[in-house]
Amino acid sequence: MHNSETFQLLVADAELANIHIRGQRDYHDLSEEEKVRWGLWVYTWIQETEIAFIAARDGIPGTDWIENYMSGVASLVKSKGGNEVWERGRSALDPEFANAIDERVKNTERDWLSNFIL
Repeated sequence: MHNSETFQLLVADAELANIHIRGQRDYHDLSEEEKVRWGLWVYTWIQETEIAFIAARDGIPGTDWIENYMSGVASLVKSKGGNEVWERGRSALDPEFANAIDERVKNTERDWLSNFIL
């Protein structure tokens, strides 16, 4: 699934949007079902970004947009709930990609939600 499709799901599904907001703010207050939905949604976004990162690294043309996606993932990982998913799944990712996200998280001032809800 491409990132734009992932975001379309978020916009189209009010329940998922609510889980997305609550997952970032207080992951531990989500029900088990919500944690599964949140985790799978976030990890899908991370994996799709990883695929594009690897493609760009391998010189595949048309992947210049990856920097914006990397910044988006970093701001999500900066949130409490995003970090929960990140820490659980990080070891399964390409090490270079994971390190690049970690660096961006260090240099990201606000989490994803704060960028939209000021």
